[in-house]
Amino acid sequence: MLTIYCDGACEPQNPGGYACWAWIASSGEKDYGCIGYGNGMTNNIAEYEAVIQALNWARYASKSAIIKTDSKLVVEQSNGNWQVRAEHLKAKVAEVKQLLIDTASIIKWIPREENGKADSLTKRACLEAQQNMREKRR
Repeated sequence: MLTIYCDGACEPQNPGGYACWAWIASSGEKDYGCIGYGNGMTNNIAEYEAVIQALNWARYASKSAIIKTDSKLVVEQSNGNWQVRAEHLKAKVAEVKQLLIDTASIIKWIPREENGKADSLTKRACLEAQQNMREKRR
């Protein structure tokens, strides 16, 4: 089973910053991006998006995965251990749950210290998003 490390962030402020995500697979594949900026953007949305992007890649690659993330919220809600009270997260949780089933994957929590590579890639996504916005303003 493949291991995929996922991370998300909303910078420079949460909420309302650039909501960015990243994932890195143990096989070397990786991806990152920015969902958006401003109203409605949060670190939790970015954390969920990282897992969704990783599982969509795993599905496309016909692989099962152990998803590892430092977001306790994402892990516990996706595993059905915690209620989903935030309306804006309900669709994301449902999507993750379905993708976990579709790919025969599991999701586990890891300490932030063990998620450094995905965290670095998420920071890169945030920096690039901010640079792109500055260039568009010129």
